[in-house]
This record gives sequence, structure tokens and C-alpha cells, in this order.
Amino acid sequence: MIITSLVEHYELLVENTPDIPKRGWATIKVSLALDISAEGQLIDITPLKIEVESGKKDKEGKAKRIELPTELVVPEPFKRASNIRPHFLCDTSTYLLGIDKEGKPTKEDRFNASAKYHTEILGQAPDCKVAQAICKFFDNWQVEQALENDIIKNYLAEPANVAELSKANIVFFVEGERALDKDTIKQLWENEISKGSENPIEICLIKGTSNHISRLHPCVKGVQGAQSSGASLVSYNSESFESYGATKAQSYNSHISEYVTFAYTTMLSYLLAKQEHKIILGGDTIVFWAKEVDNAYADMMSTMFNPIGENQIKKLTTILQFIDQGKLPENTDFNTPFYILALAPNSARLSVRFFYRDTFGQLVDNISKHYKRIEIIKPEKAKDYLTFRDIILETVNPNASDKDKGTGALTAELFKAVLNNTPYPPMLYSQVILRLRATQDNRDKKQVKVSYKKVAIIKAYLCKKDSRYKEILDVKLNEETNYTPYVLGRIFSILENIQESAIGTSTIKDQYFNSACVTPSLVFPLIQKLSIHHVKVLKRDKPGLAVNLQKELGQLIDRIDETLPKQMSLEDQGIFIIGYYHETQKRFTKKADK
Repeated sequence: MIITSLVEHYELLVENTPDIPKRGWATIKVSLALDISAEGQLIDITPLKIEVESGKKDKEGKAKRIELPTELVVPEPFKRASNIRPHFLCDTSTYLLGIDKEGKPTKEDRFNASAKYHTEILGQAPDCKVAQAICKFFDNWQVEQALENDIIKNYLAEPANVAELSKANIVFFVEGERALDKDTIKQLWENEISKGSENPIEICLIKGTSNHISRLHPCVKGVQGAQSSGASLVSYNSESFESYGATKAQSYNSHISEYVTFAYTTMLSYLLAKQEHKIILGGDTIVFWAKEVDNAYADMMSTMFNPIGENQIKKLTTILQFIDQGKLPENTDFNTPFYILALAPNSARLSVRFFYRDTFGQLVDNISKHYKRIEIIKPEKAKDYLTFRDIILETVNPNASDKDKGTGALTAELFKAVLNNTPYPPMLYSQVILRLRATQDNRDKKQVKVSYKKVAIIKAYLCKKDSRYKEILDVKLNEETNYTPYVLGRIFSILENIQESAIGTSTIKDQYFNSACVTPSLVFPLIQKLSIHHVKVLKRDKPGLAVNLQKELGQLIDRIDETLPKQMSLEDQGIFIIGYYHETQKRFTKKADK
């Protein structure tokens, strides 16, 4: 279903989008051009990089500018490992100049193979000056004297250029004009790729028609953590993965035609190259697309997945308001099919974390429900929305050097739960509770910090797990409920307030909060006795405040009709934390209002 969806999208875009390469062509990052004369002599080495903005803008509205290779549509490169196989008119310095990664001459086998390959194809156009100029270049170039060439010598004088030349994709210019822009050159390549394939003819599992089956599938580029040269989505490298009787048949096992392999890999690489079609979470690359030419769907989904920056936050607020009214912004349709694919790097291959497909309307509705569940009263300067990355980071020790390490599986489970509107993964809840109790998360090793992010996650988990909790847990303080764990959390907050108001600091949270969550029957009698001394001090210094706090405390204690629980479940511990947070946040809100 993944490959079928990608092929359908390729066929939709290839007729409507000019930058989608057709079969035999690919969009490749190119850094350099060899500019040659009509006689085949090297004139110059021309950089093809472009400047783009990177990172956040400073106070003056300027962002850091970096140079990136230009993306060009060139003849599709072959998949090669250690074997020698030249690419047509776009290759590395090893094949086009005979210079290896260290900027030194190599054995001539790669250059000679490239010279023979280009001469065979370009020699079919004797009247084309561009084709003949390249043929003359291969005839005239001497690999053993490459470093003595003045153009090469001047270029390699810069140390940075040595590394650049070793890894760059290089194309040909003839007297300042790109060779691949010539119609004659394009037609020569079209003729080359239309030659009969040596691969066997079988029934394609995707199209259901007879065609040449691919032995190897092109690599997909753009997945974070995978090899820069690309990684395979379909690959067989062990007999345990092969069909019976198809030993060492490689991708013949998959029975996918050459056209389909080109279409799905081209489409996937194209989507991965577009920032509006992907996000990175927990080390995984998540790519998404609609069955439409219009990018409005991808733009909207990118905003819902990762609202970063003031503009995207405003945009997300507008989208959620539309959804509450039962409609979508203009140019989008509820019934449009939408696809989401999560990929993880696995050496030279790709692992599929999950694949999601549904209508666009159902998807945005499920995500909007998630944002409602995770909404909670928060400090004034807190973020308006918690992104998926924000949620995952709350399960990780903030002192960890690599915060994304080991979170891929949890990220995938969280994503699937939100997309399908199903309960959140239990691991998310238990990890957040664990991190909330872990005092080593803070610079002060003895401090327990109940952050709004963790409380919001706890609230969302509990509300989705059991509908009963929806009556208890709200965005703000619930003054009506008598549910014991929630009331105990509020009582703990008031006892903390009494101590802090009396002596200027509070220590009961750091010493007793974790144990009060788990075994309230053992802890609360103790901290209530401690509060007697603090109330005496408060009556002496702030009698009005002492009366108010004692009144609030008494009212909450009266709500507990049963004996204090000896031990609370993990769910009740979460409700205790929310009750504490709500009561504490109400106190801070009052101070801010004053």
C-alpha cells in the first residue's frame, strides 16, 4: 500500500509539476561544473552552490546564510557499491577527472570506463558541438597529469576545495552553457534508457501487468540518520528474506517493475526534499502527502504537527477554530485521502515505523481532539501549544547528551495514538511520572519540579484512557469534585503555601511530595502536624492570610469522607499531581491578577 500510494502520487504530479523528474531522470544536488571549450579543453571549475538563510533571525531580522548545492534534474544515477559504473554527465571527480578523495590521481579504470561510456552515447550525435566537445575532453584528458593542470592546481590550492572536489557531484558546461540543457543531449539519454532491459519479464505486484522486474531498487535520499548517498526501502541481503528457490535473486523477490521502482523512489525522495512535507521526531523522519497537487494540505498538516514560531501558532489557532465550527480553511476538502509514513534509518536500509492513511478531515479532527485533551492552564509566558517533540522530551532526562536517542519507538506509538484517536501509550504516562519524581532532572538535586508540560501530558493520558476522569480533570481548577486523590493534591498545595507564607521558603514538596503521591495515609498526618507550627507563625505575622488558608484547608479536609488511602494507583497518583498543580496555579494566577 505504501508503494502504491507513492506511485499514484507520482503519476498525479508528473503531469502537473515541472520539477518532478520523469523516468530516467532524477533531482540531484550538484556543487560543481567543469566548464570546457569547444575543443574539449578545461577552462574553469565553476561552483554551483547557492546561498540560503539558515536558523533563526537576529534582532535586526537577519539570519545566518550558508551555501548549499544546487538541485538539478540530471540523468538518473545507477546504484553502485564497489563495482565500476559511470553515470551520464553527472558524476564525481573520480570518474570525470581521475582524482580520488584525497585529491590525488587514481588508477585510470574509473576514468576510462566513464570515457568509454560517454563516447559511446555522445558519439551518436556527430553534428552536436556540445556532445563532440565532451568527447574531445575525454580523449584529451590525461589522468596522470591531472594535478599539473593549471585549473586543477589553482582550485586545489584552497584546502576546503580539496574536500569539496572529493564529494561533489559534477556536471559539464560547454563554453558557459550546461550540456544537459541541450535537446540533442536529452534525446541521446532518452534513447539510451529506452533500450531493452536485461531483467526478466514478470507480473508486477503493484500494477498487475507484465513488465521488466527490477533487480535493484534505487536508494531514497533525505531520511535523517541514513547514509548520505541514500538508503533502500526494498532490499534483500540474506537468504532468510528470500522466496523459496529465489536464492541470491535480490529484489527479483519483490516482483516490482522497473517503472514502479523508479516512480516510488523518485516520489519519496522528492517529498523528503521538501520541508513542508516532513518533520523529524525522535530520530525518525515522518513524511506526509495528500492525493492532490495543491500543497495547502501539507502546509496545514506541517503546522498541526509542529507549530513553531509566532506565525505558525496563529495559523494553528485559526485551523482549530475552523475545525470547531465543523469546516476547514479554503482550498481543502474533508474527503481528500491523506498519507503519513514514518521512516527510521537502519544502516543502508530504511525501517517503516508506521504507515497511516485516512481522509484529511478525519485526520485533522483527531489531531484537534488531541490538542483539546492536552490543554491546561499554564504560566503566562508558557508556550501556547505543546508539539510532539515537546511531549517526547518530557520523558527524557534533560541532562542527557542525545535527547532523541532511544525515543523512536515511543514517538511512533504516540503518533499512532493521536492519528487514530486511541489511548496514549502507557509508557508515555509512566515515563512522565518517573521524570517528574526524578529530582536529578533539576540543577538543585533536591528539588521536585511539577512543570505544566508534564501535568498536561498526564491530564491528556487520563482523559483518553477513562471517560470518568473527564468529569474530574479540566483545563483549570475543579472546585466541585470530591475525588479523594484530586482533593489530596489540593490540600498538599495549601500546606505548602502555609509553610512558604510563614517562613519564606517551602521544604515539604521536596521532602514529601513523592511519598504523598503514593502513600498518603503515612505522609499527610505528619505534614499536617508540621503545619501547626507554621500556622502559629502566620497568625502572628499575617493573621488575615492565616484565617483564609485555614478556612480553605478545613473545607478541603471536610470533603474527604473516607480514610486516607494506604497506597494509590498510578492513575490516582497522576490525578493527585493535577490537583496539586491546579491549586498551585490558582494561587499564582491570583498574585498575577493583583
